[in-house]
Amino acid sequence: ILIDLGQVHGIRTGMPVVTDQGLVGRISDVTENTSKVLLLNDPGSSSSALLADSRLNGIVRGSTSGALIMDFIPQGPTFQEGEAVLSSGLGGKFPKGLAIGTVETIDSQPNAVFQTATVKPAVDFGALELVLVITNFEPNESLPDFLAAPPAQATPAAEETPADETPAEETP
Repeated sequence: ILIDLGQVHGIRTGMPVVTDQGLVGRISDVTENTSKVLLLNDPGSSSSALLADSRLNGIVRGSTSGALIMDFIPQGPTFQEGEAVLSSGLGGKFPKGLAIGTVETIDSQPNAVFQTATVKPAVDFGALELVLVITNFEPNESLPDFLAAPPAQATPAAEETPADETPAEETP
């Protein structure tokens, strides 16, 4: 979606967007007077999430159908349909505690490492009229130091001249 706030209003890429019902997405592109919002149900969107009652963590992502899917829920501990799903604050994309939705269905395979759940969004993405941009939250999407690739060791390449050749001088 496109909103009528931009750079002149202090809007920056990555800022969270919400309604009074819950998390909508985040700012993906900013111009002088407008901004584009990447919705949470977009296939290119994801958020770390927390199941409110069971305290299990996972990742909520959008899908091509517009549904929300919560992946990487640890296998073993149980949780219930209807349980609230909140942003966990892990990963730095969104503040902790924003409503994402409620668990609709649970897919738990006996030999799988993780469980998956379908999440009913707290926000009606088809009826958005008024959204708020959280401007006092600084998104931090950088990897923790232990996950970041080590810096490349750059060694300047020496110009090589074969031993049996002498550089020629340019003649006019």
